[in-house]
Amino acid sequence: QLGVPRSAVSRAYAKLEAYGLIRTVPQSGTYLAGIESDALGALMYNVMNANFITVEADDIEHLSRFRAFLEESAALPLVRTATDEDLRALAETQEWVRTKILEQNGTIEDDLLFHLKIAELSGRPFFKSIQLFIAVPMVNVFRPIENSRRTEEMNERWRNSMREHDEIVAALMARDEDRVRQAIWTHCRNSVDFRSNMLRHGAP
Repeated sequence: QLGVPRSAVSRAYAKLEAYGLIRTVPQSGTYLAGIESDALGALMYNVMNANFITVEADDIEHLSRFRAFLEESAALPLVRTATDEDLRALAETQEWVRTKILEQNGTIEDDLLFHLKIAELSGRPFFKSIQLFIAVPMVNVFRPIENSRRTEEMNERWRNSMREHDEIVAALMARDEDRVRQAIWTHCRNSVDFRSNMLRHGAP
């Protein structure tokens, strides 16, 4: 009725669920998360639109390292607690993110879904909430740059980033804590170096 493609609606539902704004109950339907409407409206505004934190190059470095620490805290227990089905779901999320980024000119906003999936699998909702709080201002800074200036250097960084995601998934599937830790911090270090350079010297 609204003329919106079914695929676009499906992607929107996936993002809203990743952000914790809706929940899907098998064989029942999709529902708003169990929070008050005022809080839901504020959360949606902050997640989708607000540029409520001014981010500088130094901020990106600190935020990224703190985010990696949180991801390590969420991911390491998965070596012992995640089911094979959980890890397949993470691999499927990464496959979706890779396709979006490399084939459909996706941006940091799409990349975020992989990291939110790790937080979700931890079973501790506060990991996802903190990841969102940290990541949203970074999304607001980098999405316009990536949308307007998708250079070959930026594309190469995205290819490397997707390989780093793949290594995180492989390390978890191998149930290897040291490998998981190394994969997360390698991804963080490479992302920090590239994005900090973008802010200091302009988009490549």
